[in-house]
Amino acid sequence: MTTIATEMQNLLVAARLIGVAVAKELTPTSDELTARKAYAIYGKPWIEEQRQRGLLTTRRKGKARNSPVLFSKLEIEALLEAERSMVRRAKEHIAKHK
Repeated sequence: MTTIATEMQNLLVAARLIGVAVAKELTPTSDELTARKAYAIYGKPWIEEQRQRGLLTTRRKGKARNSPVLFSKLEIEALLEAERSMVRRAKEHIAKHK
């Protein structure tokens, strides 16, 4: 059973993701993170694992082989929140069935 605090948390998360999406629409480059920056913020192992699982997409800034690889900040944030949500639901399920 969800509580008012859980619902409030869900709304705050949705608002944060909407803010990132609006920023992407207004200035698309604000959503771009280079691989180096994404690794620094979120950790290289996690980013690469999600990329290999096909959950994160990339694109190159230019056509050259050495042009920077870019990730979407919105995509990363949404994926992180999806993981957090699954963990919360799993904990609730375990607690419910004790």
